[in-house]
Amino acid sequence: MGLFGKLFSKGKTTATELPPEFLEESPPDWLIDLKGQEMPDGNHFSIRAQLSKAARTGTAEILVLPRADGEAPKSATTELERLEIDKLLVILGFSFLSDFADVGGDMNAGLPVSITIHRLEPYAARSANCNLAGWRGSKQPAPPAVDIGIVLVGARDRALGNRQ
Repeated sequence: MGLFGKLFSKGKTTATELPPEFLEESPPDWLIDLKGQEMPDGNHFSIRAQLSKAARTGTAEILVLPRADGEAPKSATTELERLEIDKLLVILGFSFLSDFADVGGDMNAGLPVSITIHRLEPYAARSANCNLAGWRGSKQPAPPAVDIGIVLVGARDRALGNRQ
């Protein structure tokens, strides 16, 4: 398809599918979007983490929605710690396309999460669902989706002053 075909075609282009963070002047290399709820009666929460491989930096934007009307949502932005960044980059580097998959388990109890990972170059996105209950604090090896979820929920807890 020529330049005019791309400009005037009605089909979607790659640029419109990219997350907005990838359209910024200095985009991150990785974007991780985690959504979850502590069951059965916990708050819904969202964590959106950006990682830059060369700079070895990362930030997480956290939003916790209230359970009851009249309560205000909580939000925070935190810099990821060096160990968190290193762990995430290793997991993403080795497991993103091949091993990032759903982890079976009850999604109606515990700490079920949905994780979507976006890689900038070459662009690719993958999603997985897992339940972090039983994995947090465990010494047994965990699947990549669980490891990523544990790191980001730990960053959430640190940023909001929650204990685990």
